[in-house]
Amino acid sequence: MRVSADDRTFRPVSDTVVALLAASAPFFDFSDDELSGPAGGALSFATAGAFALVIGLSLLVRRRYPFVVLGLLLLAAVMAAASGGEESSIPFLIGATVALYTVASSRPRQTALVAGVVSMAIAFAVELGSATGSMVSRESLAPVFWTAFAVAAGDAVRSRRISMQVLEERARRAEATREQEARARVAEERLHIARDLHDIVAHHIAVVSIQAGLAERAMSRDALETAVTAIRHVSEASRLALDDLSAVLHLLRASGDRDDREPAPGLAQVNDLLDTYANADHRVHVTIQGRARPLDAASELTAYRVIQESLTNASKHGILGQTHLTLSYEPADFVVTVTNPVRSDVEGNIPMAPGTGYGMIGLRERVDAIGGTVTAGQQANGVFVVEVHIPYAPVEPAGTESTP
Repeated sequence: MRVSADDRTFRPVSDTVVALLAASAPFFDFSDDELSGPAGGALSFATAGAFALVIGLSLLVRRRYPFVVLGLLLLAAVMAAASGGEESSIPFLIGATVALYTVASSRPRQTALVAGVVSMAIAFAVELGSATGSMVSRESLAPVFWTAFAVAAGDAVRSRRISMQVLEERARRAEATREQEARARVAEERLHIARDLHDIVAHHIAVVSIQAGLAERAMSRDALETAVTAIRHVSEASRLALDDLSAVLHLLRASGDRDDREPAPGLAQVNDLLDTYANADHRVHVTIQGRARPLDAASELTAYRVIQESLTNASKHGILGQTHLTLSYEPADFVVTVTNPVRSDVEGNIPMAPGTGYGMIGLRERVDAIGGTVTAGQQANGVFVVEVHIPYAPVEPAGTESTP
């Protein structure tokens, strides 16, 4: 993070007012303890006008050239004191005070301190050079006070400016961080959707594998009608898989917000899912236990994906027609259980289709995200069991309204 107190911007109104006020100093009389007005000026009108012109023009460019202006006014103060006495140098010392403030407010503190010490020494020399009494008096100590005040005031303004810049930079970085987090959330959501579509594609590919095997067997037995039906299912499943794959690629390449899609599948779509397997001669035996209870959208989507992935794995690695799906509405959890005997290389069975390995990983992540648990593995009797516990979530009944 880079901040700078260097402010060289010319402010027409404030800088002009300051220059005019300092330029009016030569028209005042500083020879007495009481400050006299313009009528009592110690300098002639022409001399006062020349001094005012030098001071005013110098202070107009003090923000751009603070050291030059400070040095010029201090030099003018020395020359005025040498030629006309202490009173002649005071207007230039007033202008030098403004220039010193500018140095302190726009340059590092160490630089401002050096400039303050140099200014104090020069002003002190002017006071001592024109002193007629004691070496140390109230008048001779005046440079200590005005230089200290100029440096302190300028440094305070500089510190405040830096603090404001730091706060603005932090706000800008916080906004940029929020934008990055938003983009990261969008990317994460796209990844989840892509993983979701991967499960669907895997399901379609499993159907293609089963139907292709059926077609091969039917052709070997001259069952032309069965082969044509199987090939038709292969064509339909392949088309669906390509459409879903295109959706995955679109999501991964998209740079804007994702488009609206159809509602996410839930338990109501399980029958359609089972029909696709039934059409592929992979009939699933379904058992529903307990009284149905409502699940929220995330839990329903998770349950659907659990069933889909489990049946896909069963079609790849199990014996067709021996898959059992049990949906249990238990008191604490909604439980999905899928069992199927693991298929061995037995004549008459379709060869085992290769799996991607990402489906079960995505399934575990989905279930973990809603606070559920997954148990999957092959039992001693050769049956592969997937058991998923999905906790119920409070769902407000449709059509209910709060009463005042």
